[in-house]
Amino acid sequence: MKNKIDKSFLLALLLLPFFTFSQQDQSVVMEIPSPPIEEVVQTIQKRSYFWIPGQWVFEKNTYNWIPGYWERKKAGYVFVSGKWIEKNKGYIWQSGFWKKINLDKWLMMYS
Repeated sequence: MKNKIDKSFLLALLLLPFFTFSQQDQSVVMEIPSPPIEEVVQTIQKRSYFWIPGQWVFEKNTYNWIPGYWERKKAGYVFVSGKWIEKNKGYIWQSGFWKKINLDKWLMMYS
């Protein structure tokens, strides 16, 4: 039993560097940036991909545009776009994320 716990602990320790926590999500800014830049989305033939829209990121006291990109769809998940939320007399950025949904609903959406 002890050996099993040691292996689990070691595995968790080895995987820890792969889990990053973004500072950008916690920075409170006084003004939200301009509306998103209108991007020309190149169509691709693969229905298994989803367009993740670009976003403004606040770094070093300025906003930088991060362009959108294609990402493989995840079965049973939908992408929820990031958004600015009013908080602490300013705004914080909530990053987009993949939200788990019922697989039957997902199949109806993407079939």
